[in-house]
Amino acid sequence: MLNHFPHPDLTPTLSPKETAECVRSEIARAFPRTTFEIVLRETKPPVLTLRWWDGPARSVVDTALEDFRSRKWDWHKDADGELYSEEWREAHTVVEASGLLGYRMYFDMTFDLDRHFTLPTLTQAAKRIAEQHGVEMPQIRDSIAELLAEYGSTPDTEHLRASLGKFYEIDDGGVSIGGVPLQTVILNDLEFLPFL
Repeated sequence: MLNHFPHPDLTPTLSPKETAECVRSEIARAFPRTTFEIVLRETKPPVLTLRWWDGPARSVVDTALEDFRSRKWDWHKDADGELYSEEWREAHTVVEASGLLGYRMYFDMTFDLDRHFTLPTLTQAAKRIAEQHGVEMPQIRDSIAELLAEYGSTPDTEHLRASLGKFYEIDDGGVSIGGVPLQTVILNDLEFLPFL
């Protein structure tokens, strides 16, 4: 999370690109051992996709991004000349005393958190869960490789080749544990482990 109030030397209203750079810097500081792919789509509102493998849980990254969700600081002088700020986030209004100069900083960003798992991590978790519940080990497939094998190398599919060995799926063959698909049990178990 941001560990300081915005400084008045910053641009009063941050553009999507400037906000994305702030996010990139904060994420690198918060999770130095994880590499994130960060892609900005300048829609209305802008969408910033953060993609990573293994590493922190979605909930942990989501918490680290809290300061970047539609957050706005307005600095004003009251009747006595004292500076104060009003901060809006969702339905909350906070008033704080401050000596900063008056200015506005505004983030308006939607986040798409896209966590994936490497083959060793998925295999280890699937094996552990299968043994724990006495079910057959599910098959783990490279979904991009199967797509290319099915449709062949065409202009429409060739761009997917760079993603080989990155995106895996769990094929649980319809096996359930307590009515919950085995694939869901495994992925939920991985998500509850913040750092792998």
